Amino acid sequence: MRKIIQIFLFLGFIGLARPTAAQTFYAFGGGDYWNMNWASMETFSNSYNAGFNSKLSAQLGNFDPMLGWNIGLGFRFAVFSVEYERYGYPSQIQTLAFTSGDKMEMQLISNGYNMNFPIQVPISDKFWVGLNLGLKSLNGELHVRTIYADGTESYGADQPTNGIFEFNKRWLIYLGPRIEFGKKVRGYISANWIMFDAGDVTGLQDLGSDYGGIWTGGMKTVYLAEEWANRSNDLYYFVGYGPLKRELSGMSIKFGVIVDLYSMDIFK
Repeated sequence: MRKIIQIFLFLGFIGLARPTAAQTFYAFGGGDYWNMNWASMETFSNSYNAGFNSKLSAQLGNFDPMLGWNIGLGFRFAVFSVEYERYGYPSQIQTLAFTSGDKMEMQLISNGYNMNFPIQVPISDKFWVGLNLGLKSLNGELHVRTIYADGTESYGADQPTNGIFEFNKRWLIYLGPRIEFGKKVRGYISANWIMFDAGDVTGLQDLGSDYGGIWTGGMKTVYLAEEWANRSNDLYYFVGYGPLKRELSGMSIKFGVIVDLYSMDIFK
């Protein structure tokens, strides 16, 4: 972490030595591609596929890389910026199909907000290079439902895997290079890698909502078990019990357009 801080201070010193339009409010928006690796989900898929074995007509897969959107506002002073960003990804569905005609569907829904702290050094009037440091909140839910052969859909306790399981609100810290090109309307692109994940100690927890009157789980806490052998455990899950967790890594690429809303050159 000390080296990262030293790099940012060095880039800031270089930028201050070459003044440019120094105070800017701007809006931005674009795309967000995350080549996400979810280690706990891979363990979950392998365990349940092996556990149900010959009862399956189609095995459960892993979620694909995620391509979504981002939009936000920023403020830049000299080469230092602060950005607030909202993001979202289209939901994905993975299905475990049984020879009986029943299915278990897992729908991943993810959205949230980021705080970015880029440092951009002007190489010319129309080209900037630097680093992007960010904090990412990973909000979202994993909906697990049973769809029976007759078309009936259930989130209820008739199957131990059913439920609407919530991500906790912990943060990821990411870092990577970023470039901008243009003047009052600029394009930008950055590549980011996770440097620190606060982790998910408790796993994905059932929200305990009323699922259409089938089952009200408001009085008990249930976690989605990572291992097939634990799927019927209705008790509280603690560290070591093996709930499905949010264990993430991989690279994300952000790209889009920045539009200056107000700027003033304080060095004149």
